Amino acid sequence: MRRNTRMLGWDDFNNRNRTVQILSEKGEEKLRKRNNAGKKFVTLLLSLPMYLYCIGSLIFLSYALINPFKSNKEFFQNLLGLPRQWTLENIIQVWKAAEFYKYYINSIVVTVCATLSILVIASLTAYGLSRYKFKFNKKVNSFFLLGMMFPATIMIIPLFLVARNLGLVDNFRGLVVIFTATTLSFSVFILAGFFKTLPHEVHEAAKIDGAGEFRIFWKIMMPMARPILGTLMTITAINVWNDYFISLIMIYDNDKRTLPLALANFYAGNQARWPLLFAALFITTLPIIIVFFIGSKQIVSGLTAGATK
Repeated sequence: MRRNTRMLGWDDFNNRNRTVQILSEKGEEKLRKRNNAGKKFVTLLLSLPMYLYCIGSLIFLSYALINPFKSNKEFFQNLLGLPRQWTLENIIQVWKAAEFYKYYINSIVVTVCATLSILVIASLTAYGLSRYKFKFNKKVNSFFLLGMMFPATIMIIPLFLVARNLGLVDNFRGLVVIFTATTLSFSVFILAGFFKTLPHEVHEAAKIDGAGEFRIFWKIMMPMARPILGTLMTITAINVWNDYFISLIMIYDNDKRTLPLALANFYAGNQARWPLLFAALFITTLPIIIVFFIGSKQIVSGLTAGATK
């Protein structure tokens, strides 16, 4: 009897411990779920402005993309809906009658030349500043950082005076030079930060194999910098394509205007013809939308490349 009593007492003790353990595990699980729910709510609350901004941007973008395909009459009758009868008449009229093809060529020439110039000069400069130590290295780095503090709108008067004295006003060369000068500091800053993260052992191994400095730069370092170069190419192309202020100051001849200038002039003369205005906007923004969607993954990988090397 005593043995049975002892065994029963031990079993009761074990059962109580097991019950307490189960209850504590359930309590911890409930607390964990409550904490997770709280974290999800806070995350959703903090992300709400971003979601609203994205939804609003998509609504306005969709509105701008469907209205070029409506007639003027249908635009006012069916303001928010899809076109009942799709038409390319507005786009054809803007492209041919307003000679937007001419401004398209101008924008393409300026954007391609400026982007290539910035990438070539910035990559060489950033590589030299990040991989080689010389007497005024820190001062030169500070000089490029100083250039990021002043926007082009502040420097436009001295830039214009210098361009006029050099004969760079009212031509594409002047635009390319000014775009390169005003964007170079940011590009050098980004590329120098990336080149500093690359292992020095790669550079030393290439030297041992007999590679020259330019070959190391072109054959080894540049392929490793493709993500950040793709990022800079996309950002620079978008900024140059969309620029209005510098082009307005530097270009006088109507035949040399870029698309933002042509769009502003077209709006001034066609304020009551909304489908035509949306068609001009569609033609102007379509290439840059395509470039952004193609390069969006490259932008993310490029901006995080320096942190993951």
